[in-house]
Amino acid sequence: MSLRSRIDKILNHNRKRAATGIPESYVVIDIETTDLPKPGRDGKPDFACVHIVEIGWCVVIDRVVREQMATQMFLPHGITSSPAALRTHGYSSEHLTRIGGEPGAALRALRTLLATQWFGLPVVGQNIALFDIPCIEANWQRYGIQQSDAFRQHAVYDTLAIYQAAQPITWQDPDEHGIDFAARLRQSRRSSLDHQIEKYSVSETRGEHRADEDAFLTHCVFEAMRDDGTLALVTGRGKQQ
Repeated sequence: MSLRSRIDKILNHNRKRAATGIPESYVVIDIETTDLPKPGRDGKPDFACVHIVEIGWCVVIDRVVREQMATQMFLPHGITSSPAALRTHGYSSEHLTRIGGEPGAALRALRTLLATQWFGLPVVGQNIALFDIPCIEANWQRYGIQQSDAFRQHAVYDTLAIYQAAQPITWQDPDEHGIDFAARLRQSRRSSLDHQIEKYSVSETRGEHRADEDAFLTHCVFEAMRDDGTLALVTGRGKQQ
């Protein structure tokens, strides 16, 4: 049975259940980029100058990863990754030129997957709502790719937002120094993927970020959040779908 046939079978089964469950089948998407967005004139993040260097994904069926892939793409002439981004993913412009594909083709392929093979599957990602999705949409626009309502056809679960929402409110003790409280507050708000990996003990090794590996680790975190009740607590969806 093909992957698309499995997905159709799962979706048909899910439609017979209540629509309030936590999905057991979904696709996890992660990207690596040249930089973080700078504030625009309106104060909102401007993704116009952010280029994607790698797209990674995991297709999960019945809580089991059935497909894990990544595609790298070369950068347009004169575009390079920032030093911080290069430290994160390790993809130099020279390396991407040697092994990367044409950006427009890779981005069109992602758009096609969302509209066909992955159609109807919930999308999961770490900070996907505020970073990955707007960055992907900005890159689609750069290459003239019709995006319409690509992501609006999918329920989106952002593990960063879910994790942050589940953290207890941190109050300052009456006799606590302000500096100590600020440090404790920063610690309580640690919510990066690395921190979640550490909290849930889902991986013992962690090197340079790779989009497909980060997608797999986000899947592990998502399942750990399911098992410890975090997903049900934050989403209000106690039943599994």
